[in-house]
Amino acid sequence: MRGQHLGLRGRYRPPTPRWSPTPCTPSLTQVGFGRQGVIQTGNGGVPAASDAYGWNYAGSRADSDRRADVIVVNQGTNDATFGSAEFRAAYRAYLTRLRAGAPHARILALRPFDGSHAADIAAVVDELVDRRVEFVDTTGWLDATRGDFNGTVHPSAQGHRRVAERLIGLIAKQHTETTRQHPETTRQLPEASKQHPESSKQAPERSPLT
Repeated sequence: MRGQHLGLRGRYRPPTPRWSPTPCTPSLTQVGFGRQGVIQTGNGGVPAASDAYGWNYAGSRADSDRRADVIVVNQGTNDATFGSAEFRAAYRAYLTRLRAGAPHARILALRPFDGSHAADIAAVVDELVDRRVEFVDTTGWLDATRGDFNGTVHPSAQGHRRVAERLIGLIAKQHTETTRQHPETTRQLPEASKQHPESSKQAPERSPLT
């Protein structure tokens, strides 16, 4: 499974698990720049998100997202000072750009954790009429009284773990449902796993995230 989280610049490739109901090699690409929004430009002369998409930095193209399964968008906080109409136009253009770059991906449009432009994001998602673009209401995911934030905007290490657990639940649930509906897409275990069935144990079931 391939995914992209539009938040921080960096690359991380988790190890391939020894067991998997649908064997695959998960990979994650994180993309984003400090201070950047869909309207707000980033630090160091970085353009707004739509113009920066597809680039690592000036002169260096990023890898294509055409094979991405999931894209998680967390934009809006840095655009808090801009008006609703201007933000909606820019956010809509950004999602359209992402869809063009990743035609088959499921796009999760998160409500920013401080609530900035939450209603605007939900409205844009509804207007797109794209069943693969979903608004994710993050209300209640983080709580400042529990130490989930550094300051008032950025999640702490603990807050990031809480968000990750929620996202894993959302992504895993959809992946499982898709596999059940379309079993023909399930890949076969490699020969090595067939010869050593003890290395192909199923994952323990997780309780649904609420």
